[in-house]
Amino acid sequence: PGSPQLTIDSGVPGENVLTGDTVVVDVARHSVVYRPGSPFVAPFTVRNWVTAGSDFFNLPPGENTLAFGSADSLPVYGTFGVAWAWAWQV
Repeated sequence: PGSPQLTIDSGVPGENVLTGDTVVVDVARHSVVYRPGSPFVAPFTVRNWVTAGSDFFNLPPGENTLAFGSADSLPVYGTFGVAWAWAWQV
């Protein structure tokens, strides 16, 4: 119900998600993990990137509308993907 929103911002000007890197949001666990594309850097928690007023949410069964945006003043070439798993699988 309603229009839940999750906004993620590193809070550091110029700090961006780099090509090959991934931000994984687990709505069930209320976690946000940054996964660098380099095999030499371990994933790390960035839960502090979730801005005030954001709400983690569970999507109800059926169709849902999801949106991806950026506050970048230049054209953004990022992608947005969605994956799901049964709770017993994770």
